[in-house]
Amino acid sequence: MNPVTARYVADPALAGAVAAADLPPAYRHYWSGTLLSRPLFVPEPDLLACARDAIAVLDLLGSLPRRVFDGDVTRYCATLGIDPVTSGLLSSYYDGPPVHYGRADFYRDGSSFTMLEFNVASDLGGLDNASLHQALLGVPAFASFAEEHGLGHVDTAAEVVRSLRAASAVPDPVVALLCADADLPAYRDLLGSFVEAFSRLGLHAVAGGLSEVRTRSGRLFVGDTRADVVLRYFTVDHVPANSEVIAQILRAHENGTCALFTPMSSSLWSNKGALALLSDARWTSEAERALVDRVLPWTRPLTADLVDQCVDERESLIVKPPRDFGGHGVVAGWETPETAWKELLDQAVRRSYVVQRRVTAEPEPVADPETGEVREWIPAWGLFVTPEGFAGTFIRAVPQGGGAVVNLGANSKARVAAAFTCQPRICRDAPRGRSRRTPRRSGR
Repeated sequence: MNPVTARYVADPALAGAVAAADLPPAYRHYWSGTLLSRPLFVPEPDLLACARDAIAVLDLLGSLPRRVFDGDVTRYCATLGIDPVTSGLLSSYYDGPPVHYGRADFYRDGSSFTMLEFNVASDLGGLDNASLHQALLGVPAFASFAEEHGLGHVDTAAEVVRSLRAASAVPDPVVALLCADADLPAYRDLLGSFVEAFSRLGLHAVAGGLSEVRTRSGRLFVGDTRADVVLRYFTVDHVPANSEVIAQILRAHENGTCALFTPMSSSLWSNKGALALLSDARWTSEAERALVDRVLPWTRPLTADLVDQCVDERESLIVKPPRDFGGHGVVAGWETPETAWKELLDQAVRRSYVVQRRVTAEPEPVADPETGEVREWIPAWGLFVTPEGFAGTFIRAVPQGGGAVVNLGANSKARVAAAFTCQPRICRDAPRGRSRRTPRRSGR
């Protein structure tokens, strides 16, 4: 536990800071009941070093089709177990390495971060996380604590807005956040919180379903609103049922009338099998292997020749489907009886699953604001990257012993938290006096 955390947990004046925060309406509506009762604190250099590693890993992922398959995306897809229809679509959309936009999820053990997966896609949760940071800074007790300890954060929405503006051909773009109609009931409130966060930054944004898209005089509209940039919450999996409207969006992008922020080929990189490929030392240089060994746990395609090893090492392994997200389909060996584990392995071998070494995270003490009881929680650190670089954090946590999957969609015990950076001299050593440093609102 670093000194800033220790001081926060011990200060009764801060116990109710999250509950007292004046959250924006849409953010409060979506996230109410899912917020951890305190923020987390991390030395700024540790977080920035982790972000640099994440970007370097993304570049390595983007090089895999070229360095392993001589640029043959179809062979790459086959190795990752992607079905022929999806493979054909991804091959047709492929136009080179991925855009630097995604969220890498890590566990932290002391000062080191270990990557669990990389969500290289547009359909990311947590873009609105700075709404919680800023609301906390509006609580007098927390504002005083933040000033004393030199706390800072990066506003993810601000970084994403900057990238969306850069992608647009017009100086004051309208951004459409679009998802498949079938997903709209589940996504509507989340997208509404994103629209709210973008609006406070002066960006006009609208959210809607693909069925609302129209083309008029060569321009793309969502309902009656012209769209200059599309931030997509639909994926290649939605193409077969929405081929005509997605073709309209792609034509508008090609014609320069509406930018599609990230290409449809994102699924090539977010597939967990890509991390397993990256773990194969044959495809990396000595320096690259040092990066991979530092950042990634042992990760392999689950093949028949690994089954016996996976049976013997059940307590230290976790099995993941290659393309599911939100923690769905993930099975931890240490939570699974031996017979069920063997049955899972037999099925997973035929379904291109990956197996990964268990990562032990450093727990965070969290005090119950009503009882004062302190309980340890396990956080997963989501780090955003944009074309501009590091773009903030999105933290989810579960109580220790509350399950191996740290995700709201797959674990009802999971909660969301803000994370603030602090300077090493404060995070790692007790400060000698009150600092006059003003908390940084944007991380710049």
